Amino acid sequence: MNIRYYIRYYRKEDLFGVNRLLKENFSIEKTKDNADDNHIEIVTTSDDMIVGYMLITFMRDFVTNDVICFFDYVCVLKNYRNNGIAKSMLNMAIDLAKAREAKYIQLTSSWFRNEARKLYQDMGFTIRDSDIFRKELV
Repeated sequence: MNIRYYIRYYRKEDLFGVNRLLKENFSIEKTKDNADDNHIEIVTTSDDMIVGYMLITFMRDFVTNDVICFFDYVCVLKNYRNNGIAKSMLNMAIDLAKAREAKYIQLTSSWFRNEARKLYQDMGFTIRDSDIFRKELV
């Protein structure tokens, strides 16, 4: 199925559609809108519906002073996958990272998200030889 879609910056009225995506893909919900210069959210729409979402976070390495970019929550509504939406969102996000002169982009992907991992590798991302550790505090 070939569809028409449009990628744009997140707006507050997108919250319901974004939460549908986040629930379907990550079993989480976005709780508030805290836009700032270090976070950019983009959405993809098709037929006036939110079908794609991702969060772009910029931070400065305190030691090296390099700008670092993180991509999170890259997701597309199940019925809209395999139409180039995720790749288009990633390309837009890469352009934003280049515009801010980021030294590198980092993202994580669970081992079972095979299609996403293949896309990232096809787009030139490499798997780092490391593990992510987390300690839950709440």
